[in-house]
Amino acid sequence: MTTKDFDAFRRELWDQGARYDGSHPIPVTLTPHYFAAEHYEQFSQDAQRVQEAIEVVAQLYCEDADIRARFPELLDLQDYIRRTPAPQRKIGLARFDYINCDDGSLRLVESNTDCPGGMAIAGIVHRAFRNSAFRDPQTQELPQVSEDPLSFVRLMQTLSGRSHPRVGFVWSRVNPIMNDIQALHDTAAAIEGWPAPWIGPAQALEISDDGTLLADGASLDFAFTKIDTTTAPDGRIHWCAWQDHIDEARPLLEALASGKLRTVSGLPSMMVSESKRAIALLFEPDVRASFTEAQRDAVDRTVARTSRLEAAPALRLWTPQQVFQQKDRFVLKTLIDTRGRGVHIGREHGVDEWAQLVKLAATGRMVVQEYLAPRMEWLEVEPGRRERMSTVVALYLYGGQPTGIFGRSSASAVVNVGNGGVIRPALIVRKIPNYVEA
Repeated sequence: MTTKDFDAFRRELWDQGARYDGSHPIPVTLTPHYFAAEHYEQFSQDAQRVQEAIEVVAQLYCEDADIRARFPELLDLQDYIRRTPAPQRKIGLARFDYINCDDGSLRLVESNTDCPGGMAIAGIVHRAFRNSAFRDPQTQELPQVSEDPLSFVRLMQTLSGRSHPRVGFVWSRVNPIMNDIQALHDTAAAIEGWPAPWIGPAQALEISDDGTLLADGASLDFAFTKIDTTTAPDGRIHWCAWQDHIDEARPLLEALASGKLRTVSGLPSMMVSESKRAIALLFEPDVRASFTEAQRDAVDRTVARTSRLEAAPALRLWTPQQVFQQKDRFVLKTLIDTRGRGVHIGREHGVDEWAQLVKLAATGRMVVQEYLAPRMEWLEVEPGRRERMSTVVALYLYGGQPTGIFGRSSASAVVNVGNGGVIRPALIVRKIPNYVEA
């Protein structure tokens, strides 16, 4: 393929809005990840069972004081989460991230049940790739529902229970995240007969006398919140709906807890299911007793083993001493964060530094996850230039239903597009081409 072909590909990415920092087309490898359709069905079914298990964890949090005690960082938010109406405790949107391992398996390492990104970008990248000279015309693909932004807007319609809902797309002025929501807003705005959708910061919402939040003077039937969540220096969760103190966000929290503002991701999904602790609890015997056999099997088959070092011996998978002494076998992760922050790979750290990280994890500030050796592949990043990279395959689930996949690759140990990584077209095909490296 020629430089002219590559320039045309990048131009389509730019024209359709796949931009990085608004200054250049988002980086995309020319080597697609092929997912065999014959394996996708079982993969999808396992993901559904895992999501159900995570929802059980969130439900137990709302009902069981002992489970709540395992999430001390959520103490300030506990009352709001517990009061969330039952339908809003379900996971409306998830992007499960799987490492493509060197043994050929895919293992889930992140649940992303709050406000995952990439839905709009995935569709743009996949369409541009199909239109390019780099696509193999012999491949037969299966459709991916989530490539069309309309599928997400229709999810909002279904969850709202209204035929013509007024929907909102809510971000925050604190650590603003804007990816996807403009495209989703514009899609909703184009639906004939719907009230005009709203897009704006949470700080612009007004409060009526009865506590209903108003957007430009009218209530919203349903919303998608795109608000970052990080871990504060004191170890507690900082939801970026507030700048300095939780009081700034109390009207929004109260509206979510009372059900006056219904969202794709309710507070249990934003705060409990999103947390790495929820993944750790998937392996704790007393929690697993609430799962079905199918859910336990799916967890064991597809989820990276994860544990809390501060947990009682009967609940944890490893001791702090084991994690310290065998650092090449482990990864430590902060409880909630984004963009690859807070991921500490043992083999990337010296002994003294690792000792301090393990000590911090033993206080409950991080979870430990098994290290999974990634499959390294030579990917073409532009015509004639290849780099050896690992790949993370993301699976989107809308309302518990698998809707499509999305790939990201990097030469770095932590796969993140903002840190030198690339988007990788991920295609579900009836047959993987013979020339693809096994």
